[in-house]
Amino acid sequence: MQHHPARRLVVALAGSVLAVLGCVAGAPAASAADGGQVSIDVLTVVDGEYVVETVTAPRDRAAATEETLEDRADVVAADAAVDYRLDADPYWEADDPQAMSSVTDVWPRTRGAGQVVAVLDTAVDGSHPDLAGAVLAGTDTTGLAADPAEWHGTGVAGVIAARDGNGAGSAGMAPQARVLPVRVCTSATCPSAAVARGVLWAADHGADVINMSLSGGYSDVTATAVRYALDKGVSVVASAGNDGQNGNAVLYPAALEGVIAVSATTPEAAPAPWAQHGWQVDVSAVGESVVLPYRGTGYTSGTGTSFAGPAVAGAVALLRAGHPGISPAQVQAALQAGADGGGSWDRGYGAGRLDVPAAFTAADQVGAAPTVTPSAGAVDVSWPAVAGAAGYSVRVDGVVRASVTGTSARVTGLTDGTQVAVDVQADSGARSLPALASVGAGAPP
Repeated sequence: MQHHPARRLVVALAGSVLAVLGCVAGAPAASAADGGQVSIDVLTVVDGEYVVETVTAPRDRAAATEETLEDRADVVAADAAVDYRLDADPYWEADDPQAMSSVTDVWPRTRGAGQVVAVLDTAVDGSHPDLAGAVLAGTDTTGLAADPAEWHGTGVAGVIAARDGNGAGSAGMAPQARVLPVRVCTSATCPSAAVARGVLWAADHGADVINMSLSGGYSDVTATAVRYALDKGVSVVASAGNDGQNGNAVLYPAALEGVIAVSATTPEAAPAPWAQHGWQVDVSAVGESVVLPYRGTGYTSGTGTSFAGPAVAGAVALLRAGHPGISPAQVQAALQAGADGGGSWDRGYGAGRLDVPAAFTAADQVGAAPTVTPSAGAVDVSWPAVAGAAGYSVRVDGVVRASVTGTSARVTGLTDGTQVAVDVQADSGARSLPALASVGAGAPP
């Protein structure tokens, strides 16, 4: 398959430091060189379990083949295959996502013990000193030969769960969480069938959180696998992509409803212009010059939403560890309600910058979440009266959007497809728990 040069994984040496600006959109997997054949991913049910296979069909018969497959009773979904791409302690940096999100403020409460974060990526080197004891036995869903040169998954795992206080490297967001490695990519490609199989496997093998630092086109098979994981109570995080200055296309799986889509900021906390942005993004974290464990015993520096995403995945692990029983939607609502959208923040980069202590504060609230009814470009919000209250403030993604004396409000000027966190505060009390809602009837085309 041919790709625009800007869409290939770019790896460049900068002095002794490897800088990476990963990834991007894939297209249906076919080319003139393969005789006009199109690959189709097929999700079936075999003995009560999901199975993902890939078949081929002539290009001019692809649509008819998909329809024929979907007419079969055992087929859940069939769609053109997608070629996803990676978004590509002594070293603790004051401008890394860990420090910029104030994560250490919640470490006295939890460092993520008991949480399992699946890293769907290239292989993870569990022998790295900063990941010693962090990496569980995983799987490989690619069916492709192992490649000792792979490092991306190791870097992503380090952002999530590099061990703290060991005198080596940096520390991850959740340094007592464990990593479940699922190889769904090589350094060159992430076949959509491998990604879908990886999501299903992780959901069935103990993952509490799934991180995917990869992006590409829409796949109904991958979307079905992600919905399966969400329905099992697994939080799913995905990087938004790195083509913000090259078309800024809406990429998947980040744009799927229920997935926490992560864009990036610079180390100075400004939105990174190269990062994907738009209605689909939920929150941002630092994604430039992030210190990462590298294969062997080394370290490197990486740039891309690949490394902003796992910062959020680590924060999700902390929220889940600190709030047993919290749902994926409640986790996302807390992240967005607590995000730092101060200054001239662009909502295209999500609710704001990742702020872990503020997310904990949002999740800690005891007041019932409001009832939120979305419509085109707006949400209608209602809540029970609070004794002694003379007025109420309604926040959307942490920003006050309405002040009323009654127990309902309508907030307009929102973008269809955007997932928003809504909470209410009486003038005589604390903020309520936030509720998550998707604006409009669905995502924009």
